Amino acid sequence: MASGNGNGKGNGKNGGRDSQGIVRRALTTKKKAEFLDSFRNCGIIRVAAESAGITRQSHYDWLKQDPQYREDFETATRDAVEALVFEVITRATVGSLKPVFYKGEAITIPCRGDDPESFDDPERPGHFRKLYMQATKSDILLMFLLKKLDPSYREGYRPPNKDNTGSMAGLSHDEAGKKKALLSIDTFDISEGAKQELRDAVNAPE
Repeated sequence: MASGNGNGKGNGKNGGRDSQGIVRRALTTKKKAEFLDSFRNCGIIRVAAESAGITRQSHYDWLKQDPQYREDFETATRDAVEALVFEVITRATVGSLKPVFYKGEAITIPCRGDDPESFDDPERPGHFRKLYMQATKSDILLMFLLKKLDPSYREGYRPPNKDNTGSMAGLSHDEAGKKKALLSIDTFDISEGAKQELRDAVNAPE
């Protein structure tokens, strides 16, 4: 009888350890998913680790120990790169909103009080204003992309014997730049749907 009681206690302890192991594995799986989701959005390991509540070392340990996690991280990295490339091209060709200044002061315009960007009008109590924003394209970002994707834009470039970028004869500087950007998009390692979004952004009217 004593032996049976001893075995019963042992099984209880083992059962407790098994339950704890299941909980730890479930928590680890959850943390992995949270880290990967955050990394897709920011592309920065430190930020993603802080968001998931883990250390960067945990991420590196998972890469070494878990082949499936390593594969999932590679996928997340491609997603992050694709999002960043799209953002860069959007800023270069469509522009990003920036406040407009006149004589050193930001221009403001009247708005509704429920506008999330509103603030109290200091000269008219009960009225609201917000910053006047204007889309500004970035020639620097556009040139950076062209140099990255098309060697012919790099300093000291020597053309190969055969030009595979297509003829630019008869095109203006802007038209040639747009054509090169469209040709470069085809070289991106992203989905066809994402490529088409980028083409639409490049072809959007001024």
